[in-house]
Amino acid sequence: MAWHTAFGIELGNDALLSPSHLMLGLGLFLIVSGPFLAGAGRRDDAASLGQRLPMVASVLAVFLLLTFFTMYSGPYSNYLGAAGNGTSSDRIFRGLLGMFLFSGFIAGLLLVVLRRTTLPVGAITLILGLDGVAMILMTNRNTPLDAQLAFSAVAIGAGIVGDILLWRLRPSAARPIALRALVTLLPMAYFALYFAVIGVRYGFGWSGNFLSGSVVLCGALGLLLSFVAMPPEVDPV
Repeated sequence: MAWHTAFGIELGNDALLSPSHLMLGLGLFLIVSGPFLAGAGRRDDAASLGQRLPMVASVLAVFLLLTFFTMYSGPYSNYLGAAGNGTSSDRIFRGLLGMFLFSGFIAGLLLVVLRRTTLPVGAITLILGLDGVAMILMTNRNTPLDAQLAFSAVAIGAGIVGDILLWRLRPSAARPIALRALVTLLPMAYFALYFAVIGVRYGFGWSGNFLSGSVVLCGALGLLLSFVAMPPEVDPV
């Protein structure tokens, strides 16, 4: 109330950047992260999604907070293909930076979770799918329904890819190569699907180098974060 009295009511992106609202976000984070912290020490590969649903819902809520407070740079706030052909637009490059931030959120959150506990198959689809649908509905209410469904399919499809990788690789702190592979491949799969939908819906004249390099950099970011989260063992001498 004191902040609003001094500086007025925030509108638009100001509401996402207001320090008073960021404090509210921190409070929400402390609340919704409780079930994850409660289940973080439990490693049960046999547990089903239903059995670990409170913890998965907690991780989803944390991811929603991250993407909500950076909604102005999210992949669904400004479809890159809508800018037209070419790669000279500042809007396109701002969108690419948003892609890298979003990839960092995906990789960073999975590294935090999987270093401490296990995720049941289906969890990544639930997290990415529901987050994608929520962000699309919040930022693109006037977008045609078929476009909303197409981009919702991107988020859900990427989640399915993530769960397949989770099932096959069984990533954990004890299996660092598998964990590095997951956080590298999943952001790449997400934005490969994203660009595929943009190409079908809007078309673009971007070069193969531009498209492939953008996707590769999303994966490179996840790989580099994995070395921060799990640095290789170093001889103390």
